[in-house]
Amino acid sequence: MLSFFPATINFGRIDGLIFISHGIRDMFFEMWGWLVPDTIHTEVIDNIRCKKRVRPNTDYLGHERKKTIGMMQYALPVKDFRFAIEVFKRVYQKDNEFRLLLCGQTLEEIKSEENSALIEEIKTLPDGVVQELGYITDVDSFFKKVGFMLSTSEREGSHESIIEGMAYGCVPVIRNWPLLAPFDGAKRAFPMCTIIETTDEAAEQILGTVDSYCEISKKYQTESDVFTVKTYLINTWNL
Repeated sequence: MLSFFPATINFGRIDGLIFISHGIRDMFFEMWGWLVPDTIHTEVIDNIRCKKRVRPNTDYLGHERKKTIGMMQYALPVKDFRFAIEVFKRVYQKDNEFRLLLCGQTLEEIKSEENSALIEEIKTLPDGVVQELGYITDVDSFFKKVGFMLSTSEREGSHESIIEGMAYGCVPVIRNWPLLAPFDGAKRAFPMCTIIETTDEAAEQILGTVDSYCEISKKYQTESDVFTVKTYLINTWNL
């Protein structure tokens, strides 16, 4: 969508378009709608999800968990890890019991000047405060260690790691994804969340949750059901 590929498509030979989110659909038509005939049908269909494999952590009051912030695939440029590390630094300045746990490709594996600068910045923090796990196969153990999940991206479709984290009881901290902000993309994807604009707002949201972590965690875990209920209804209808 952000390349010139849509300009190579003969939309006259297409009956319909499926999008992963309302924000992505609106962004597509803002950029490429002039190519698309009015007769084309469009639909927004969620990713297929299975909640059966999720084994939530029942220890909602666990001290380490509610002081651990998590993020997945953070090293990709689109994830804007600079924003995330600034959020963490603000939280850590107020409460140095917090830790940042990361999984996916590491900053070292995705070479860029920005990632090199971030590596040096992390080195200024005490050992173990920021931990890069690399790729992991046991995401269950990751989510059970994490109390908060960050979504600081420039853009997202559905942001599956946030949805899955909520199912485990993780509290979502979601930025108003800048490229989708004109289309209210983040709020439409996560209507149950308070969407943040700045690093200060994100830090305040995290720090303000700690004392009521158990209650807020359970609230988001319950509200995450909407993401699997919709998928179940779609699958049933297809049958």
